[in-house]
Amino acid sequence: MSEPLTPSWERTVQESVGRVIEFWGFKRNQGRVWAMLYLAEGPQGAPAIGRRLGLSKGAVSMVLRELETWSVIRRVPAESRSGVAYVAEQDLWLMISTVLRQREQRLVGQVLADLQAAEGLAAADPTLTPERRKALVGRIRTLSRLARAASVALAALLRTRLLDLSAWHGILTGAR
Repeated sequence: MSEPLTPSWERTVQESVGRVIEFWGFKRNQGRVWAMLYLAEGPQGAPAIGRRLGLSKGAVSMVLRELETWSVIRRVPAESRSGVAYVAEQDLWLMISTVLRQREQRLVGQVLADLQAAEGLAAADPTLTPERRKALVGRIRTLSRLARAASVALAALLRTRLLDLSAWHGILTGAR
């Protein structure tokens, strides 16, 4: 039995989500697969996903594994007695917050560590004049303040679903 043709509206959603996901640094096909599952009437098996999106068995397998890692899809028993099928996470906030927690908070932590290391290196750089050293260390500290503010804002957003960026004003305008 052949797969029904994908309606143009569905392809448009899949491609649009794929572009957004790609912009965020993920793979376009991850967005396309998630969108297909999100719009589906029920669980879909890997072969049907591949046929519907024109993806190879290997590509589908890799994308499904990656999407499961991000907790944006999950396995469910297939309607047939053997195999598994997949469904998309329907709670969009849960999906986005999980990705933010796993990815962006890790990035902010790494940025903070890198900036602290850079501050130490700049403070000890014998090629810099004292005035230049002081200015650079001050600028690196400002970037560190911004990264800490981003970390606090992200944690608050994940905890409360509210985002207050008023604390950033002083950092961004150069106030001490």
